[in-house]
Amino acid sequence: MTQLTLTRRSFMKAMAVTGAAASLTAVAEPMRALAEGVDADAGEVKRVRSCCRACGKVECGVWVTVRDGKVVKVEGDESAPQSRGHCCSKSQSSMQALYHPDRLRFPVKRTNPKGEDDPGWVRITLDEAFEICGEKLKEVKEKYGGESIFVMCGTSRVWSLGPYQGMKQLFGTPNAHLAYQVCKGPRHFGGIMTDEMGSPWMEVEAEPSVYVQWGTACEYSNYDSTNRTVTDVAHRASKHIVVDPRVTPLGKEADIWLPLRPGTDGALALSWLNWIIENEAYDDTMVRRWSNASFLYVDDKPELTQGWLVEGNGGINMKTKLLTEADLKEDGKYQRFMVWDEANERLTYWDAELGMWEGEEHRIPTTGTWIEHPYKPLVADAWLPDQSTFADPATEPDRFPDGFEECNPKGLPKRPSLLPGEVEVTLKDGTVHKARSVWDAFHQMTSEYTMEKAEEITGVPAAKSEEAVRAWTTRVNPLHGNGGIHFQLATDQNGNSIQNVRALQILSCITGNSDEPAGNRGSSKAQFDGNPGRSNMQAGAPYGDEAKTWDGRDVDLEGLAAKMQDFVQYLIDNDSPLAERYGNKVPSHEEALVIAQRMGGAFRTSQAWPNPKTVFERQANEVDAERFPLNRYWARWADANSIWDGCLDNDVPYQLHAGVCQSGDFMNMGNIDVAWEAMTKLDFFTDINLWFCPNNGNADVIFPCYHWLEVDTTRVSQGAGGFFGCGCAAVEAPGECIYDPDWNVGMYKAMGVPWNTKDESAEPSEILNFGEKTDYRWPSRSRVLKDNVDAWKTAEFPDGPTWEQAKEHFQKNGWMDCRTWHPERWGTYRRHEMGWRRQQGGFNLYPLVDDHPGFMTPSGLIEIWSLVCEAYLGDEDKFPVYREPTNSPVTTPEYFDAAKVADIDESKIRNADYPASLQEHADATFLMTTGARQPVYFHSEHRQLPWCRELWPAPRLEMNPNDAARLGLEQGDWVWIESPWGKVREVLDLYYGISKGVVNANHAWWFPEMDTASHGYELVNINCVMDPYGQDVVCGAATMRSVPVLVYKATEENSPFGNPVPCDPQGNPVITNANDPRLKEWLSNDPRLEDSKVELTFANMAATGLNPSIQTADLYSGGKLAVGSVGGDALGAYSKSM
Repeated sequence: MTQLTLTRRSFMKAMAVTGAAASLTAVAEPMRALAEGVDADAGEVKRVRSCCRACGKVECGVWVTVRDGKVVKVEGDESAPQSRGHCCSKSQSSMQALYHPDRLRFPVKRTNPKGEDDPGWVRITLDEAFEICGEKLKEVKEKYGGESIFVMCGTSRVWSLGPYQGMKQLFGTPNAHLAYQVCKGPRHFGGIMTDEMGSPWMEVEAEPSVYVQWGTACEYSNYDSTNRTVTDVAHRASKHIVVDPRVTPLGKEADIWLPLRPGTDGALALSWLNWIIENEAYDDTMVRRWSNASFLYVDDKPELTQGWLVEGNGGINMKTKLLTEADLKEDGKYQRFMVWDEANERLTYWDAELGMWEGEEHRIPTTGTWIEHPYKPLVADAWLPDQSTFADPATEPDRFPDGFEECNPKGLPKRPSLLPGEVEVTLKDGTVHKARSVWDAFHQMTSEYTMEKAEEITGVPAAKSEEAVRAWTTRVNPLHGNGGIHFQLATDQNGNSIQNVRALQILSCITGNSDEPAGNRGSSKAQFDGNPGRSNMQAGAPYGDEAKTWDGRDVDLEGLAAKMQDFVQYLIDNDSPLAERYGNKVPSHEEALVIAQRMGGAFRTSQAWPNPKTVFERQANEVDAERFPLNRYWARWADANSIWDGCLDNDVPYQLHAGVCQSGDFMNMGNIDVAWEAMTKLDFFTDINLWFCPNNGNADVIFPCYHWLEVDTTRVSQGAGGFFGCGCAAVEAPGECIYDPDWNVGMYKAMGVPWNTKDESAEPSEILNFGEKTDYRWPSRSRVLKDNVDAWKTAEFPDGPTWEQAKEHFQKNGWMDCRTWHPERWGTYRRHEMGWRRQQGGFNLYPLVDDHPGFMTPSGLIEIWSLVCEAYLGDEDKFPVYREPTNSPVTTPEYFDAAKVADIDESKIRNADYPASLQEHADATFLMTTGARQPVYFHSEHRQLPWCRELWPAPRLEMNPNDAARLGLEQGDWVWIESPWGKVREVLDLYYGISKGVVNANHAWWFPEMDTASHGYELVNINCVMDPYGQDVVCGAATMRSVPVLVYKATEENSPFGNPVPCDPQGNPVITNANDPRLKEWLSNDPRLEDSKVELTFANMAATGLNPSIQTADLYSGGKLAVGSVGGDALGAYSKSM
């Protein structure tokens, strides 16, 4: 390798210039943002504070060192508590992507038909690219309707989530292919039906007393929390419990390891719930006062009770067996859910509309405890209020506005009964029925999952499981729970995802581990929106008389300020320690306005939310509406497999004809050979990307995007890390690369649809020069970004900062603590007690809808019995039921047992050779799991970064050495992995930490060095072996953690080109070791190399990379790429129809 320009001597000189900024001399004083100075040897050096995006799963604070306008180093920012100075190999390697010779720098269009190995890319201008997209997508929309266009997105570039919202609105389509369906989405989906959208996010950074890792190993690679954070947490916890089929890196030192069979998480969770119920290890207040456990239901109710209820997603049309006041009397309210009060021996109710128990006012607790964060003083203390109680008529008669005689006739505080037995009730039609409690029915269901039964299903020893749940529920600190359950991707992807999530979140809620220190608190609440460009700036029309209103709504800013003045006076009157937050004095009017602003401002007006028509009604034309009806309620994604069937016109209500992708990938779920075939059928497909890759192998137009080191963007902790800040551009982007939010605005202009209708003073975009003259309707980047910081109204920025002001503030002051800036909405635990939790579903700090106590669920309480599931799925799914994965030794034994090969239904398999292979390799059957983190990669990213590829050059399949010995396999062998749906190859990695009979495959692989449209994904990507219809029955999430496979050695005889190593169509093997000379070709433009001449375009003509057919440097930089075999008017043509 050529010697680095920065010798040790010159490097030390450069670092001397920036040393003051690099050391954290006093934790209370932020680092300097920019270090200025010129060194004779090192050139001009500056350091930019920013936020890494080398993965899409955590907001790591970083410092970026720039020398002579080129990035030369990325390192951790120790003043960022959410990442603790962490900076992983992916982050440090990022500059190799920035200057990579294979990077896309100009828009291109296809000239060869889809299905050819060579797409025949031709460079076009940015204006031409937009014009082509506008023409083709308008044509599809006019011919087939907007729903025939699907949008596609992942989370890699968080500033580019247009397909989540704005792109759907642009085309008028309900169909979005989102990686979210198998990554976080099920947790958010299950959360919104239990207590809050995103609630499963755990405040790991606050360090739980007992740390439970369930199906996650982010010590491998950042996922919401950093490697460093979880390692610190595991070592400091009094107990560390790991639930995983394999020994994870931290699992090697865990106190308890529960090695369950892949896909059986739900059964284990239900056994924990059953043990907690039977041992009364729950938090009585959370169950009895703040959940619907005590609600009564009538199983033989003549007809289901109906009515509209608000909840986080906008509202549902309830249809329930739960007993309401409307069932008992003609003028009764359906919002009043009946319970049996065992203290006063009568029926009473919880009023979901008003958020109150019959006849009594909620009293916000004034006593509590200040909880210190482990990273104090970088992180502020948080207030933990004591739990409230039911009103006592003897001591609190003022809590009964109309007296207590009717609602509490025995003069005792209410005590909703959890197990009242059968309660006889007479309905308004005169019929008599027996009612039981939700808790009783729930326990009846969980009682089927004793520890012993769970052992039969999961393989986890009953004694070990009981030891674990006992340790987790036995409080170390009597004031609060021991911490939440850190559960992540595995529960999303094992075939029962939604109900897995509900079971685990209910576990957290009923044990007092949800909105508690180190609990499952949900998304960090900040007034920065971390997704610029996701939403457009169109002004909405008011709902008029159809608006949904109820008591406590439509409080304006002045009203909220007055409420906060009254609240502080209440604290002072009751000698509350919480008054310290407000300086032990009632805030002035001006101070109260600032407090009201930091709380989210005026309550969300009824004229803007919720839509009078439920989202379930509005999403009726989703392509998956019949297969997965609850997706209509959720309305974030349409099932990916249904989208591919829509492209193939396979058992769907209508056909899909075009797609638009931004920061997405077809390789993330389901069977991707099906996806590839489907994409070849599209009339038009466009992608914005950093690379030529499998995802755009069937594209018609590709736009080049910015790299995160070139991006200005807002950032908010994706999980419960509790910080917000900025990503700040360190250098300019090359060529005609385009910033994703600018691209979103450009797509609106290409379709002739205004992006902005609410701000006529907005500066127009300076880069969108096609079509009619650009005006305020398609605004500049600064104006789009201002929309993402505008809600942050402070004493310094009473009208909200401009983007430039927000960026400057971040550079000067560093990361901002949500506890400090938003103490009510994030610096307070048990926000359901305070009336500070009810907002529309989402990750940001949205304005409150009202200030009722409780949760934004249909009942206003934690829902063990889900009213959403009952309304749209029916009775079976009201509780978090356990279902075996679609394919497992239990559900499909014929895939694992050669003696049952005759039972295989060949109509359900794609690989016709599987039955014969099963008979040939009868002893080589395994249950496969996949999706585990690979430390140097983020899903399908970074395979072309030399530092990363050196460390992990080929995909690996973990197998227990005893299994390998039995099959004659050795470490480093290439092996075939064959399922009933496909076959690929990976390298064998022997590991005693995985159970016998189970294998673990790396996911998301492809070969950037392979110069074809598909880049060889079909040879190696594990999703080629997935069952396309192996899905969660509720939301369609793909089953990727329980797959039947055969594993046998790849040999010269059974491998193409006589080579066990995957090869390109010419027989050239892929990179498989760190010594491969092709890795050096990827370094040819590295700015730290002495002979590099990096400029805004290719200036080093030797920097051809490994994809010469698609961007030979001299041709590509001059815009003279060879034209393909057909003209440019062949967009959408397909040459392999058979």
